[in-house]
Amino acid sequence: MKTNLMNKNLLTLFLMMIIPLLSNSCTEKQKTDERQELPNKTGNTVNIQDLIGSTYEWKYKEYTYHITLTSDSTVHWKLIKGDYPGATEETDTYVYSQLDKNKIFISWIEKSGLGISAVLDFETMNLYTHGSQEGSLYVNPGKIKKIK
Repeated sequence: MKTNLMNKNLLTLFLMMIIPLLSNSCTEKQKTDERQELPNKTGNTVNIQDLIGSTYEWKYKEYTYHITLTSDSTVHWKLIKGDYPGATEETDTYVYSQLDKNKIFISWIEKSGLGISAVLDFETMNLYTHGSQEGSLYVNPGKIKKIK
């Protein structure tokens, strides 16, 4: 009888511990799934083909550029606001990677040797640009906006 009561107590204790764990596990799984399935604002995937022929404003704190992808491998850029030493307009060859349905990574090297690498986030319209030239590195966050 004592053994039977002891087994019931152990079973009750086990159930009291495992049920909240299982319940929490299911809730955490649901939260994780919800985070992974958040739709972008447009509901569509933005890809490089969507950008070809359009001009985007890349606005930084001190500079603004107009950037046009003229093909799937060439970019035309023009400084429209701010004073930057060097070229103010150029066409270069670029490469890109689709990071997810809202983000594209793009990079090119300008004739001056300045290397540009940028992540374009079309959900937030944020721009994350890194540059490198002659051993110097910089980070330049900004905003993107379609202008035509």
